[in-house]
Formats: sequence, C-alpha cells, structure tokens
Amino acid sequence: MIRIPVQNPDGSPVMPTKASRVRRWVKQGKATEHWNDADLYYVRLVAEPCPNRSSYCYIKKIFFFLS
Repeated sequence: MIRIPVQNPDGSPVMPTKASRVRRWVKQGKATEHWNDADLYYVRLVAEPCPNRSSYCYIKKIFFFLS
C-alpha cells in the first residue's frame, strides 16, 4: 500500500495517508497537490485538521514496543 506524505496548511508534516484518500481529498478540494525539489509528490491540506484526532496512541505503541 502506497502512503502519500501530507502537510498542514502551515507546512508542518502530519501522518501519511493512503493514495485513494489523497485522490478523494484533491477531488473534493480538501487538499492541493505539490511536488518538492526531488520531484516527490505530497499534498497540503486546505483547512486545519480536527484537533481531537492525533497519532498519540500510535506513537505510544511504538515507544512501548521499543522499550
């Protein structure tokens, strides 16, 4: 499964997402397509994401697994 990098409107990175979701976001106008200097494709969100969604649980699982 291909994951596409995602940025907030201010340019800060967030969790990558599936290509199918990126296509839907671009079609609905929720994100814009961009390419960096190395010709890597990424999307930038138009609006800020909901603050109640975060990757804290995912990060917590990784640290628990590594310790």
